[in-house]
Amino acid sequence: MKVVIIGAGTTAMTAADIISESHNFTLAGFIGTREEAEKLANSKVYGNIPFLGDHSILSELKSTGITGFTSAIGDNQTREQRFYEALQAGLVPINAISRNASINPDVALGRGIIISPGAVLSHGVTLEDNIIIGPSVVIAVNSQIGSHCHFYSGVVVDGACTIEKNVTLKAGVIVETGVKIGKNQDVPVGAIISKDMERLYRKETQ
Repeated sequence: MKVVIIGAGTTAMTAADIISESHNFTLAGFIGTREEAEKLANSKVYGNIPFLGDHSILSELKSTGITGFTSAIGDNQTREQRFYEALQAGLVPINAISRNASINPDVALGRGIIISPGAVLSHGVTLEDNIIIGPSVVIAVNSQIGSHCHFYSGVVVDGACTIEKNVTLKAGVIVETGVKIGKNQDVPVGAIISKDMERLYRKETQ
């Protein structure tokens, strides 16, 4: 399957590393913002892989034989928007999973997920759609992760946790056993979360 990466930053490069290892996908190019299109037009972004244009060309991709995509943008809300735009354009979200990740056979995966090298996903874990799992992230047994989340490098989510949609866990965050984190939260680097967080973390720490 020929696929595109939506995004042109560091998250997109991580996705490109993973897809380039796969025998199931051929990376055709990158889609970015208008600003990125002005800067990167007619250039190669990753090896010989070109920048194709901004997101306005999504609807044209199927006619060129490109049928799949992954939305590799760090910001959750922007990534969610681009995910649904690509779906509306008739493209199929792929899962870009590193061959160096450890995923229990009982893990349930949604669509459009990126799982980086060194990640460990344990028995009973559920990941919904359009999630980014960074390098060396550990998600322990029976934890549930909502759509459009982004877990940066070294995050640890202990067993039986519930992380709702659009949550960002920055590098090194630890979520202790059984904790629930409500939607749209942005947890800073190295935080240890030992109790439920229904309200926004950043408001509680100001």
